[in-house]
Amino acid sequence: MLFDLSQKSRYAVAAVLALAQQDQSAPVQIKTICGAKNIPQPYLEQLMTDLKRAGVVQSYRGSQGGYKLAKSPSDISILEILVAIEGDLVWSAGQTGVWDYFWKTAEEGVKKSLSVSIQSLLEANEKIENRVTYAI
Repeated sequence: MLFDLSQKSRYAVAAVLALAQQDQSAPVQIKTICGAKNIPQPYLEQLMTDLKRAGVVQSYRGSQGGYKLAKSPSDISILEILVAIEGDLVWSAGQTGVWDYFWKTAEEGVKKSLSVSIQSLLEANEKIENRVTYAI
């Protein structure tokens, strides 16, 4: 069984990554994020509302308005984004006995894996993009 993210969650993570890659001195307009990450604008507007409500992003009005991260990329985890978009990730509800133990353990492992920060992803992406490949 593979754990996979919904398209909604993928778009949300992509949008937060796009913001983290931008200069944080000025808000980023939603059309810029849509263009960079190929996300439909009406859909992204809904996601940004959820991310704003969760304290992941801030919005700014006006002709120079847009979105900025509400905190440092090192303080935003993938899990935080997923919970903002999907709600709390609970797999063990309603299980009893050994199944309760199994699902709680699995849930803890997944949550630990998803605790990686946006900053960590940015650093990994930089390494991937700067990787030199040689062909003979």
